[in-house]
Amino acid sequence: MADDILTCRARGRLLDIGTGPGWLLVKLHEKSSDLRLTGLDISAPMITTARKNIRRLGLSEHIYFREGTAAHLPFAGNSFDIVVSTGSLHHWKEPVRGLNEVYRVLCPGGYALIYDLVSDT
Repeated sequence: MADDILTCRARGRLLDIGTGPGWLLVKLHEKSSDLRLTGLDISAPMITTARKNIRRLGLSEHIYFREGTAAHLPFAGNSFDIVVSTGSLHHWKEPVRGLNEVYRVLCPGGYALIYDLVSDT
């Protein structure tokens, strides 16, 4: 998945919605240190776990985490060059609002890559 994301853009600001423990961001950093990486998750315990994982790997200066929901992204408009979500869209309580938020925070010409396993989402 990281390789697929990097075919769109390998530098700039990337937001991972539903980041979980942060492993995708770790892999993206390993493959491209030109990305500024931010993970967002609705779960405070998951954000704590992600921060511990990143700190243990010595990547706290490269990967950042925020608690929040897709429907109310805590970022200014035009903040990210890429927004990704892997396996979380089917959990979004307000998917249309979340997709509108993704559009709002994307810079002009940015990419939104939404991956999900639930086919009827």
